[in-house]
Amino acid sequence: GDPADALKAGGRAASGGIGGVGRPRLQQGIVVAEVAMAIVLLVAAGLLARSFANRLGVDPGFRADDVLALRIALPRDRYDADAQRAFGDELLARVRELPDVTDAALSSDLPLRGLTSAAMLVVDGREDDRIRYYVHKVTPGFFRTLGITLVAGRDVAPTDRADTPPVAVVTEAMTKRFWPGGDAVGRRIRLGSAGGPEVTIVGVVRTPRLRDLTSDLGAPRAEPDVYFPLAQRGDRTLEIAVRSSMPPSSLTRTVREAVAALDAGIPVYDVQPLAEALRQESAASRFGSAAMGSVSLLALALAGIGIYGLLAFLVSLGTREIAIRMALGAGAPRVQRHVVAQGMTLVAIGVVLGLAGALAARRTLSSQLFGISPTDPATLGIVTATVLAAALLASWWPARRAASVDPQTVLRGE
Repeated sequence: GDPADALKAGGRAASGGIGGVGRPRLQQGIVVAEVAMAIVLLVAAGLLARSFANRLGVDPGFRADDVLALRIALPRDRYDADAQRAFGDELLARVRELPDVTDAALSSDLPLRGLTSAAMLVVDGREDDRIRYYVHKVTPGFFRTLGITLVAGRDVAPTDRADTPPVAVVTEAMTKRFWPGGDAVGRRIRLGSAGGPEVTIVGVVRTPRLRDLTSDLGAPRAEPDVYFPLAQRGDRTLEIAVRSSMPPSSLTRTVREAVAALDAGIPVYDVQPLAEALRQESAASRFGSAAMGSVSLLALALAGIGIYGLLAFLVSLGTREIAIRMALGAGAPRVQRHVVAQGMTLVAIGVVLGLAGALAARRTLSSQLFGISPTDPATLGIVTATVLAAALLASWWPARRAASVDPQTVLRGE
């Protein structure tokens, strides 16, 4: 018979077959949407995962391992400035004598613990420019206990007392900003305003990350950190940093007992290993990366299932058409390529739409990223290749089924 007549005679049985990508439109539209959504979610997941890896790679500028952090509050009615200094000195002496303790220090705040205080200062020679800075009050040995490197000058010393000239230690970032190419040691700052108390800088330390892991500490308007001797600027809320050769949590009871031996009415709270505070800083990023990764993998699986289901459906509808094509000389490889090409055409449309959607969402993503661009070519390339590979695999099984059709059996059944 005439092959054209035979093809036309297929009626509805062949109307949804593999002859054209426009049929059936609803199912194909769903597959395209699934692929596009998978692309958007996978790009977001990939960017968040790489951002999280970048956060983990950040050097905080201090050593949190083997350090126990505790917080105490001295009652105002019983501790004036002299009583605060005496209590701090005695507490440090007792804690340093504990077994397995290698060092200890007091501070008004510890890194990533959420306790911060800010004020204003003026740098000599820049009297018209008031700078907001973060205030840190520390005891001698604070930098050694936290592993913060001293790069110039000296540390806070036991001789820095209330009756000696005020001194401070600043960070490298502050030195580069206000005294580029020069030495900050010996320079002076004034607290509050140009007429405020004068403080001499006696040391410079490596810049630690005290509030978060992502801020640009070298930015032109970054707010610097300044360390003062606790003995010169007392504080009723104190944090204890204890470095030990044993797991930090094993010291909790003995440090509490040391505080209670001096004053049983002083509460000890916010007890945690400092490494836990460092881990918690990246907890939100870790959760977001894991959640987005799970959702995107689910979207990729749904897209793959959709591609497979659609092509299997088209092959089942077009079995008679495939049989006729093969009877007219179309070999199995050609039929298989045809089915795969139909599936990959839908995928290509979905990929283009998905990449456009990912680029459109770059402003939203940029606020959640660290150290990577929302249009990172490597991430976009890897995601595209992953989706195409999954789609090719999903298309191959229905294509293999189509290529295995026996024309004689199908046509005899007609």
